[in-house]
Amino acid sequence: MQKRDVATVVFVGAGASKAAFDESPLMAGYFSSVTEHALRAVARGAQDSDAVRTARALIMLEVHGLLRAGGPQAVVLAGHLWDRFRQESWWQHPKPRTDFVRLLHRYLIARRTYLKSKPTHLQDDDLERVFVALEKLKREDLLDRRFEKDAEFERSLFNFFASLYRRRAAAASGYSHLERLTRNCLRHSGMRSNILVVNLNYDAFMDHAVARVTRPQDSVSLYGGILDYELDQGGVQAIRRRPQDTHARVIKPHGSVTWWSSAGGQAAEYACTPFDGRFHIPQPDAACFFHRTKWYQPRRWIRPILVPPREKKRYPAPCQVAVRMMSEALEHTREVWIVGWSMPGTDEYLKNEIASAIVKRNEPVRWLRIIDHAQGEFNGLQEKASILFAPSQVDTYWRGLQTWRGWAAIE
Repeated sequence: MQKRDVATVVFVGAGASKAAFDESPLMAGYFSSVTEHALRAVARGAQDSDAVRTARALIMLEVHGLLRAGGPQAVVLAGHLWDRFRQESWWQHPKPRTDFVRLLHRYLIARRTYLKSKPTHLQDDDLERVFVALEKLKREDLLDRRFEKDAEFERSLFNFFASLYRRRAAAASGYSHLERLTRNCLRHSGMRSNILVVNLNYDAFMDHAVARVTRPQDSVSLYGGILDYELDQGGVQAIRRRPQDTHARVIKPHGSVTWWSSAGGQAAEYACTPFDGRFHIPQPDAACFFHRTKWYQPRRWIRPILVPPREKKRYPAPCQVAVRMMSEALEHTREVWIVGWSMPGTDEYLKNEIASAIVKRNEPVRWLRIIDHAQGEFNGLQEKASILFAPSQVDTYWRGLQTWRGWAAIE
């Protein structure tokens, strides 16, 4: 697919996932959602290290004073849990004992109770603000210098969003809205034209919907050939694919729970295979093999590709390719849709790339549609978008819709 073939570029943010699946958080509701997620895991008697890792990322932020909304009781309990983690070599993924799980449950209940007692606008910390604060936390200020703060919290992000995706059945009703949106983008562009979905979320909700609408031969094609290999349904074998053309591609500048890289041996990137209508999401640090004619070469320590919302983002190679594809498409596309993306401050690099691409256009964007689910946010989003899309480069059409019915049926 050549860059001139892209008729519509669709930016998809957290608001799209939130509108489709209410438990999917916005940045301002992330920590409340994580608290509920961890509570459900504890209530099920979860003893796995992934559930504990998600909770202890909260505890690490709490004891270092990076969370403002937790309450005094939660802070005290977090201190006790932090001591337990340190005593039990917690960086080696221990399975917690019963008394530890009981203390963890008390901490999570204290957090949730305190959050619900506060006014709505004070109920949660913003993920963007907290990640920026974490980035500025110096190693010498850590209460335990054995702690790899970035790796720990990034892995907790993966655990949360992978779990969020896994919990949704392939037939969940939220997918029908995302599929309708995809069909409408294709219809407005002309069914013989193509759309480029710039998905800024980690979850695979939109990927799943686009795959069901366009039915690409494999996930390598769905992701526009950014990743060469496709992991099988068990996350063990990786097969090289030659991407086929499709009317809708998904690129993910911030990475994805469905994008993986190898940390050992020959470097490679992998896409998860859709299987029975779902993307299989392997566990981090799993071993996989890639196919070479008549033999298999072992790959160890495959890890998800994620770009957290820090101020100075480090873009892995596949994400750099995604940004380049986005920029090339924006130079020639006829329409741009912004769906549930708030254009936050930590996306400055991405926004600069957008603005630079728009300036290079030979003619204005015919339609610029801003579609937002949150009430009362449209004017602020229009102001942000007008900085990226100079008025001289837009043919004047703006639309803000606040309901799923509205933006799934846009004319």
